[in-house]
Amino acid sequence: KCVLVLGCRQCPPNLHFEVLNTHIELKDFHATVPIASCDFTVDRPSLGLSSFGFGGTNAHGVLWANHAPDSLADPVAARDQISPPRV
Repeated sequence: KCVLVLGCRQCPPNLHFEVLNTHIELKDFHATVPIASCDFTVDRPSLGLSSFGFGGTNAHGVLWANHAPDSLADPVAARDQISPPRV
């Protein structure tokens, strides 16, 4: 989902968000909770993701957009520009 968000350069809304937890203060934290789809306002957005396993195995990653927005207008052309992973 993060790769799709970076490719489309749009942040999807939080589906079931209604009210922010009263124990969370966003006043000094530069973050928003999107309630509607919105475009990224930065040139090279980044996203973080985390996965927590039952056995204690945790994984964390950070992804950055690699292409300019114009290069993603045609998904087939963008796919053809992606180089295969090096082994």
